[in-house]
Amino acid sequence: MSELNTSIKSPPSIRISSGEYHQRWRLIKDALARYGVVAGGLGVIVAIVLIFFYLLYVVYPLFISATAKSVSEYAVPEQALGNTLLLEMEEQNEVGARFTDSGQVVFFEAATGKTILTQAVAIPEGTHIASFAQGSPINEGAVIYGLSDGRAVIAKHQYKVTYPNNVRVITPSLKYPLGEQPLVLDDSGAALEKIAVKVGENATTIVAKTADTPQGPGKIRLINFQKEQSLFADEAALTRTDSVLEQSATGIAGILIDKDESNLYLISNDGQLGFFDISDKSSPAIRQQQNVVDAGQKITSVAFFKWRPFADDRRLQRPGFTVEHG
Repeated sequence: MSELNTSIKSPPSIRISSGEYHQRWRLIKDALARYGVVAGGLGVIVAIVLIFFYLLYVVYPLFISATAKSVSEYAVPEQALGNTLLLEMEEQNEVGARFTDSGQVVFFEAATGKTILTQAVAIPEGTHIASFAQGSPINEGAVIYGLSDGRAVIAKHQYKVTYPNNVRVITPSLKYPLGEQPLVLDDSGAALEKIAVKVGENATTIVAKTADTPQGPGKIRLINFQKEQSLFADEAALTRTDSVLEQSATGIAGILIDKDESNLYLISNDGQLGFFDISDKSSPAIRQQQNVVDAGQKITSVAFFKWRPFADDRRLQRPGFTVEHG
């Protein structure tokens, strides 16, 4: 009988032990959840505070005055090769390029001035450089040389980046978008005294002012080269369009072509600005002409500057002028 009673009383004792186990496990989970929520909340607060300090670190320089200091100073690289027409630097700011009036291009280390490569532009013998112009930076370094015999050469400086042994090496070189052979812009052989160029992927526009000759006064010539890709040829064919602007070439101080190759600005020494629509390259039309400087002032240089209207996201180009009092 006692054995039977013992067997009957054992199950309640087991059930109590099982209940205590689950209760303890629930308390442990509650504690873990409580501390986890606290840690997560504190982590969010810390993250927000760190973001605030990071933004403060980024914005703070805007409230202090700008400063500049000289990093290095050295003599003009390969100075014996001529006077500088243009100084450029590639996007990594490691290699510079110096274009000279003798048709040489000197590539050098921007930090030290050490010459990396010297390369001659394909200027024909018996001619000299009469004018020089830089295309817009969006044209990947395009420049044009106007020659004394009515021809021109377009060149681009380009850079190849390699990583031998995980070290960045920038190798500069020259490229000729329309070929090394000079382009004949004026059949009479008149010197190209002023010149401008815009080089695009499929089109190139050149505007040049020729010198006076015994045959007549100088002219403003517009030449457009359009690339046309053929299905049966590997290389694209060039279609050329020539036109002469109905504008006096006397006293022209600067020529500007906008980035879309649809507007042309001719600026004279006395401040006369001629605005031309050259969307139709075969028939450029003048849209406006006015004086842009006060009496007694003289234009010494012209260049585009960019601005963005408040209500428009497009970046527009407008001509800017440097003037001096006469």
